[in-house]
Amino acid sequence: MYPRDPPRHKIYAADYFGQEHHVKTKETQLIEMPPWEELPRIKPKARKEDEDIPLKTYRSSNPTLNVTLKAVSCAPRVFEMKNFISHIEADHILMLANRTHELHHSTTGTGSGRPSDHDSTRTSLNTWVQREESPIIDTIYRRVADVLQIDEAL
Repeated sequence: MYPRDPPRHKIYAADYFGQEHHVKTKETQLIEMPPWEELPRIKPKARKEDEDIPLKTYRSSNPTLNVTLKAVSCAPRVFEMKNFISHIEADHILMLANRTHELHHSTTGTGSGRPSDHDSTRTSLNTWVQREESPIIDTIYRRVADVLQIDEAL
């Protein structure tokens, strides 16, 4: 009847363009940049319900963040989430990428299991910022997991 196992994770509907889903998360945005000393590399671990949220004094005073997912494509499903990260968080990502990482030319997959190839039509640069690099990056990972209703350890 069903060609494959049903999805195990929450999948928001995208039945028409502009369809919206409203979600609340406790992983609020940072509105002030913490001092660099308060942003050490971390080892992510599950947080208990009664455990304090890291960097609380630098976050919005609202207990939750309201996130709206707006369908901008039905197939494949693509959602827009305006203001999902704050300007402080965006600046932090850019600072980490520029300070500790080297940008590389984007590559394309070959589909054959071979390493990715460079394609002359791809002109973008990219790098990877790992979750462990700071509590701010960890916060963004947790916010994504909370909004998508998946285990943050994935």
